[in-house]
Amino acid sequence: MTVLVTGNERKGGYPHKAVPFARSCGRSGLGTPSTEVPWTVSCSRMTALILRAEGLREALTSTGNGYLCARGAAEWEDADGVHYPGTYVHGGYNRETTILGGLPVLNEDLVNMPNWLVLQLRIEGGDVIRLADVELLGYRHELDMRFATVNRHLSFRDHEGRETTLHSRRFVSMADAHHGGIEWTLVPENWSGRVEVVTAIDGGSATPGSPATSSWKAAT
Repeated sequence: MTVLVTGNERKGGYPHKAVPFARSCGRSGLGTPSTEVPWTVSCSRMTALILRAEGLREALTSTGNGYLCARGAAEWEDADGVHYPGTYVHGGYNRETTILGGLPVLNEDLVNMPNWLVLQLRIEGGDVIRLADVELLGYRHELDMRFATVNRHLSFRDHEGRETTLHSRRFVSMADAHHGGIEWTLVPENWSGRVEVVTAIDGGSATPGSPATSSWKAAT
């Protein structure tokens, strides 16, 4: 999807500038309850300490409805040593027998379903934006427990000097157990031009360390 955006626009009711960041994370990097926004657990620093705890923070900011659950991974990140996108459904197990110590062992593993969270941003036909490739000006990752949403607010400057603010909001529906939704609000702070939002369903999802899930992935 290609969209034409112009500088200084306001979209979706968000303020023009990045919203003030909540208190920084504690020593663990897992996030602290915000005194500014009740019912919210947030983290506003992106450091090596935080990245080491990112997997646990993705788990803590998961959203679900009793049938479908999605980890709080960022939509633009692939599975790697830091990030682990995961979607699970009730009863979605795979059974596999493995040999451990010469003995057959039956495993039943919760299957990581195809990843529906994939959203990526391109500006003026350039490469997909990765946080590792831009200057991060501001960042907040939060779980809003009152509205059951996982939110990210980030501002960055790319190699062309373009400053952009992105607000991401995601939920899993309680009204319809088979549905979830993602909302992106993009604010070009000092530029105008065309952007592409790339969406996909990644069928290559796997559960690390699970032979049963690896077998299921190969079968698909």
